[in-house]
Amino acid sequence: MVKLETFLTVLWASCLTNKVESRFYSRGGLLLIAPAGQMKTSMLSILTDMHGVMGYSDMTQKTLVEARDYIAAKKISTLLLYDFQKIYERKSDTAANIVGSIRALVEEGFSSAAWEEHSNLIQVKARALVLAACTPAFIRQHIVEWDESGFSRRFLFCHYSLANPEVIVKAIMSDDPIPLVLNGHVNVPFNLTIPLVEHQGDEEKLRRMLRHGQRGEEVPLILLRKILAVLRWRCQRMKQKGTDAMSILQEFSQCMRDEGAEIVL
Repeated sequence: MVKLETFLTVLWASCLTNKVESRFYSRGGLLLIAPAGQMKTSMLSILTDMHGVMGYSDMTQKTLVEARDYIAAKKISTLLLYDFQKIYERKSDTAANIVGSIRALVEEGFSSAAWEEHSNLIQVKARALVLAACTPAFIRQHIVEWDESGFSRRFLFCHYSLANPEVIVKAIMSDDPIPLVLNGHVNVPFNLTIPLVEHQGDEEKLRRMLRHGQRGEEVPLILLRKILAVLRWRCQRMKQKGTDAMSILQEFSQCMRDEGAEIVL
């Protein structure tokens, strides 16, 4: 079981990983994988109030190019894709081009689209974290090609289902929406810089999290280390006695196992 608060807190922390001091510039991403009607969009939507976070219900190459300029200018640091499957509801070569650009965006950097290629054109590479929602059936359809292209090794695969989905029906019938809020609000300074400090035992614990169902280790490990740094900063900022950042991440890591985790609303 994973508490809803834990799940949302880690998503929040991932959006602040651009604030962590690191010589590794890869951003990586998280794929929220759950059946339809499991509140994936709702969970991502609460992050849109954060500075530098932009949400999209669909993503085209033109939209991505427009976002690239804002990312390069440090106006946007995180992209939310509420329905990753929507990208594939177009010509296969077009979809592959968009996914390839996202693959570059989360690691080596996305600089220019195919129609912008020019020998004298200089483009700043844009890097951003990507949080995307999709279903297990969609993953099964595309995981082979993602493994071959290197897309999958740049993301954390977070499988979950709701332990008590009947709560959603009850909320609808009572006309009382389920409140999704981030508990323990923390003010984030615009000039925030979070040190990347390794504690004894971090490597073993983080690599153990990645052994279950992950398609790669390098970029996901970089992302996990940064998320841990943000969680430690948050705990220190809130002066939470008895709250351990590693314990929060270990609870969340149940979602990264093949069988996934249940989230309690």
